[in-house]
Amino acid sequence: MAENFGLANRVRHLIVQPSDAALDPPESYLAGCMAYEFFYAFTTTTTQNEKLCFLAWFELDIAFTSLVLRRIYGPEQRKKILRNMVLMFTAGVAGLYGLTKLYPDEREQVTAYWTGLALQLPIGYACLYFLWRDQDTAGHSLEIWLTKYIGCYTAYGVFFWRYWNIPQNWGYVGSPLSVGIIILTLIPETIYPFVYIKIHNEKEKKEKLQ
Repeated sequence: MAENFGLANRVRHLIVQPSDAALDPPESYLAGCMAYEFFYAFTTTTTQNEKLCFLAWFELDIAFTSLVLRRIYGPEQRKKILRNMVLMFTAGVAGLYGLTKLYPDEREQVTAYWTGLALQLPIGYACLYFLWRDQDTAGHSLEIWLTKYIGCYTAYGVFFWRYWNIPQNWGYVGSPLSVGIIILTLIPETIYPFVYIKIHNEKEKKEKLQ
């Protein structure tokens, strides 16, 4: 771990999570995303290749969580966080299964779309809120933000491409509610880098004065 921190300090970049061991949002929040990635990998895909690609996100989250639990937390904390994540993951899968029964659809695309938006919506606002509240970039990263931002446009682009080609099958994608939520998810993500750079520069100025 010390070697990783040393490497992070030597390499000039804006990733700060490895060097300060701060994580925001908490690891337990990943349980909801992991439930989504696991459940819809088996309900919305039709080919083995699609399934493997969908599960890649799930596997990456498992790898990330395993690394964090092993390297940052002690045995007791590790057990508590792991237990909470397993319970939240199980509850998430059960909840998604229940939604598909309430709103059945071919390959469960409708619930996958709306629950995906529901998962994304709070992430941007939470990251922006904690960044502004703490006035500190610890636990934040422009590289991670860029990955999320590109991911948002890619995901929304896929759904709108389907809507424009076969609007009768994807009418909910172009609905006012859908467009409104998409705009709401992009507002904090668009503001985030400007706030980050401002706080980052102010922090550097303070350090130079000291």
